[in-house]
Amino acid sequence: MTKIFTVTWSFLSNLVVNAYEIAADSVGWVVDMGLIFHVDFPRLEGLLIGVLFAWVLAHREKNPVFRFLAAPMKIVLDILDIIWHETLESVADVYGMFVAWVGKTYAAAKASIVLVYRRGIDKLVAVKNKLEKKVDAKQDKE
Repeated sequence: MTKIFTVTWSFLSNLVVNAYEIAADSVGWVVDMGLIFHVDFPRLEGLLIGVLFAWVLAHREKNPVFRFLAAPMKIVLDILDIIWHETLESVADVYGMFVAWVGKTYAAAKASIVLVYRRGIDKLVAVKNKLEKKVDAKQDKE
């Protein structure tokens, strides 16, 4: 009878030891793969992490663990979305202000140039009229 307990105890202890070794080897393999990806293939690591995050976010309603894991990512994505919209709105406001400022400056410069041009044309017309009067006066004398 004690031999049965001894053999059973040996079987169970070996089973627990083997399960621990499988778990330890699996964790070691995952850590080694993570280190290899991190050092040798950083872009692939980023892609895999991004795909994993997207998958967790897509399946967050199906499992409470995924909901728990996705909550911080959802907060970060919401913050990034708000920042993106605020940035676009700020850029649009700055662009509108710049266009208005340039438009006012252009209008003022154009008005000044048109004013100088018209004054110059008016003076030339006045000179032309004086010369025409002199020519007409000379022709009338002859």
